[in-house]
Amino acid sequence: MNRAERRRLEKLGRRTSPLDLLNDAARFHRAGQLAEAESRYRAFLDSSPGHAQALHLLGLVCHQSGRNKEAAEFIAEAEKRAPGDPDAPYNLGNCLMAEARLDEAADAFRRSLALRPRHAETLNNLGTTLQRLSRLEEAIEAYRGALDVEPDRPDALSNMAHALLTLGRSEEAISAYRLVLARQPEHGTARHMLAAITGETPASAPDDYVRRLFDEYSGRFDRHVIGELGYAPQRFVDVLRRAAGPERRFASGVDLGCGTGMSGAFLRPIVDRLVGVDLSPGMLAQAEARGVYDDLSLAAIDPFLAKSSDRFDLFFAADVFMYVGAVDALLAKAAARAAPRAWFACSIETAEGAGFVLRPSGRYAHSLAYLERAMAATGWQIRDQEALTIRTEHGTAIPGFAIAAELR
Repeated sequence: MNRAERRRLEKLGRRTSPLDLLNDAARFHRAGQLAEAESRYRAFLDSSPGHAQALHLLGLVCHQSGRNKEAAEFIAEAEKRAPGDPDAPYNLGNCLMAEARLDEAADAFRRSLALRPRHAETLNNLGTTLQRLSRLEEAIEAYRGALDVEPDRPDALSNMAHALLTLGRSEEAISAYRLVLARQPEHGTARHMLAAITGETPASAPDDYVRRLFDEYSGRFDRHVIGELGYAPQRFVDVLRRAAGPERRFASGVDLGCGTGMSGAFLRPIVDRLVGVDLSPGMLAQAEARGVYDDLSLAAIDPFLAKSSDRFDLFFAADVFMYVGAVDALLAKAAARAAPRAWFACSIETAEGAGFVLRPSGRYAHSLAYLERAMAATGWQIRDQEALTIRTEHGTAIPGFAIAAELR
């Protein structure tokens, strides 16, 4: 907090009684005016330090503002001062889970459940935490507990189905996903994963599946894909630079499905104006914090390209086609928004045959022959390609290609 803000809060505290400050803070909080609520919670705590409810609510404001480390500190202090309140460890668990402090999050959820055993949301979140820790049997037990309280809860059913699938219990996973769809027919994750398990290949993954997947993934994405999966976006940029020429600069580039901005960090030195596009708010928040983009758009790729008035001379799509089966429409929209002699760089997982397939992982794989046909039909010509390992999954190398194409 800077000096001017501190003076403003001190004046606010002198003009208003502590109870009025707390009531005002709660009113602004309910209205979603988080900055106003925060300033009043802080002013109240200046006059009433250690007030458990105010600490808890200030922590929630920080959590809602995406400052989870700070939020966890306030809520942990609130829990110490009011140890009988089950909401404090529950909300603390959510903050810790967002920070990928998973063992601590699981402990917090268990403390909440000790005070409020049959709380479906806490049981579901405990299951999610345990699942991320690869403690799948314990996760399934937690999901079953949530469903015992709320039998029609789709998120617990869907989460349990994913855990069952990871354990190789495909028939149980299919049954669970079908139960989700019976309760919520438009549930994107269940529809997509059921198709993946049963061998169907829809044209693309639903937007809400991708959004939910990456929102939940955003806080631990970089650590996981680099540290555990061996993901290396710089290699995709290297193929582009080799194909386009090491001295080539791009006036305007768009990072399609930019995620947390890992690729953007490698593109920034060769692009004068760099735009990032992603449909996950959680991912975009991470990308904004990275500070490598001139502009960020919260959008799915096809609508963004259809509505954009910009002309780009670079389109970059790392780990994007894994969620798009039929890529023809995307490539055509890119060509329509392209400057002369533009480039399109992308990566694919390798599929056998001449087309594309949705794998049980929920990711699409494409044959190089299919991508060559799709690019040729939409005006792109592949100039370079490199076979590489896209990532390592459960100890298995997943083969793919990094590809660079130029607009004819």
